[in-house]
Amino acid sequence: MPIRASKLFPDSAPPEPLPARQGGATWRALGIGAVVAAFINAWSGYSEYIVRSSRLNMSNFPLDLFASFLLVIVVVNAGCKWIGRRLALSPSELIVILCVGLASAFLSAADGAVGYAVAVMAAPYYFATPENQWAQYFHDHIPAWIAPTDRGWAITWFYEGLPPGMPVPWGAWLAPLSWWAALLCAVAFASLCIAVILRKQWVQNEKLVYPLVTITTDLVQDAQGEGLRPGFTRGGLFWAGFGLTCGVIVWNIGSYFQPGFPQIPLGGWIGNTTNVTLSRGFPSIPFKINFFTVGFAYFANLEVLFSLWFFFLLHVIEMGICNRFGLTVGTIADQWGSLYEIASWQGFGALCVFVLFGLYMARAHLRDVALKALRADHPADDSGEMMSYRTAFFGFLLSFGFILGWFWQAGMEFKMALPYVIGTFILYIGVARIVAEMGLLYVRGPLTAQSMAVYSWGADALSPASLTAVAFSYGLVSYRGLFMPAMSHIAKLADITEGSRRRIGTWAMTGLFVGGAVTVGLTFTWAYEYGAFNFNVWPFASGGRAGFNMTLTKMRDAFPTDWRRMELFGVGAAAMGVMTFLRYRFTWWPIHPIGLTVSGTNFTNSAAISVFLVWVVKGIILRVGGVTLYNRYRSLFIGILVGYAVGVTISFVVDMIWFPGNGHPIHYF
Repeated sequence: MPIRASKLFPDSAPPEPLPARQGGATWRALGIGAVVAAFINAWSGYSEYIVRSSRLNMSNFPLDLFASFLLVIVVVNAGCKWIGRRLALSPSELIVILCVGLASAFLSAADGAVGYAVAVMAAPYYFATPENQWAQYFHDHIPAWIAPTDRGWAITWFYEGLPPGMPVPWGAWLAPLSWWAALLCAVAFASLCIAVILRKQWVQNEKLVYPLVTITTDLVQDAQGEGLRPGFTRGGLFWAGFGLTCGVIVWNIGSYFQPGFPQIPLGGWIGNTTNVTLSRGFPSIPFKINFFTVGFAYFANLEVLFSLWFFFLLHVIEMGICNRFGLTVGTIADQWGSLYEIASWQGFGALCVFVLFGLYMARAHLRDVALKALRADHPADDSGEMMSYRTAFFGFLLSFGFILGWFWQAGMEFKMALPYVIGTFILYIGVARIVAEMGLLYVRGPLTAQSMAVYSWGADALSPASLTAVAFSYGLVSYRGLFMPAMSHIAKLADITEGSRRRIGTWAMTGLFVGGAVTVGLTFTWAYEYGAFNFNVWPFASGGRAGFNMTLTKMRDAFPTDWRRMELFGVGAAAMGVMTFLRYRFTWWPIHPIGLTVSGTNFTNSAAISVFLVWVVKGIILRVGGVTLYNRYRSLFIGILVGYAVGVTISFVVDMIWFPGNGHPIHYF
């Protein structure tokens, strides 16, 4: 099936390799990157747990990382220049610093992998009561190495705080933490291997846009230029965007001190959203503008922006009709998919076809990777990758096998573990592909792999031990694709750096270890000092036990294979198949199918208006002035992003000084 060149290239040319006076993988880049990794994990945890300010790490380019990266560019690099121009960080070094930070950015605080995994570990014994019957259904099937018991009050004190003079009971946590850390490392390394394997296909063959990378290159391209001030800060359009977003936030900070102070309502603030409903029974559409989404969306292709809001509108109409006629397949299976169960299964069917078709299109490249892994003399060139194809190929197989064995040892039957792990990686790859094409900061899979596997087999066909392991598996729920979007972007960022790239993958994993150590240490220190309940965040308040409650419902009311859900899966898969065929077969077909995959999630629901506005503005700019005018206005949207990051940081500082423990979470999805 022929592929149109116009479908492969974005509205503007992809970024070229950055000019650099030295290679990016230097030791000082690693050192600064490790400091950034430690800092962002400490900052986001402190903001959420202690200050109760903004949730800084919940997007695919976390705001704490973006603000810290700006700090390195504006302050650290300026200081190096001031000491001596030869000491200035090169663009490639700045890219490597970002890679090290990016690898660790999805670990910390309530929205991070560590915070949620710890909440899942701590839940089954502490929250067990005679009323919920957790002891009866779960406790006999929990291996000793997967979760600590409350023997010696280790979990009680974790949630409620230590008595004075008592040490943190690390011994109770050592084994579970070690095994969960091994699992997370295996997932992260498998994601890195997949990113290396798919990099050439996504970057060179399909030329995905990677809007997050495009913005990064704009920020660092003048790193070694004249003057201490970065090049991206020069120009009136940048300062107009900066003043708009930072000005709005700083103005609204006045309401922190004076409740009657007039605010500028944009709807991105928690509890300050206007909902619009098309008709009775139709899902409401939140009318709000998220500056962070707006800034990154400008750099995406017009087709994919249109696809997101177009399929979201179709989703609203479909769900409205279903609600009016009482069409349903039951309640939501879990809390991490779409807002409606019908949309969850249709979206997952579409996502599976989306991912599998992408792998089919990459079949020639994947064959070369496999042959290069098996035969060193195969002509496929992997010299420019972060690791050899042999390492990536066998590294993924070993990691996949370890993850599968981990859940099998946890009690999950093989017939459940295999589709669950495969489904999880389909979700990870799908979310990473969506972020790479759309630059969408907030992406969630339409359905969890847990629900897919359980409803496919039927709960009555699974043992209690297997379902107990399913409850624990929510510690890896596909929230934002976990590590996969970060690793795919690290592979792209490595591609545009100068010098050897083999160190970058190793250093990204180093950043992961540094961030993980900081997050674990601070989470347990603060929990035992203040009590995790007092963090007032969702995982420790109710999220950690959500997977157990939902699994318990399936155990009590066991059911066979749910063929209605399977039919909806087929409908979504067929719709994606038709849309994909039309897109690649007919040159006149205007609709990209990517939006069909996530049209029903709450993240898309929140981002739809912002994406629609960017689509309109960018369309007008391209129609009036073409690529030249589009490139001119890039600085405006970079200013919007930088101003927003600075404004949220100022808000955090104000909360830290004047409102500790009662902050204002203004950064949200």
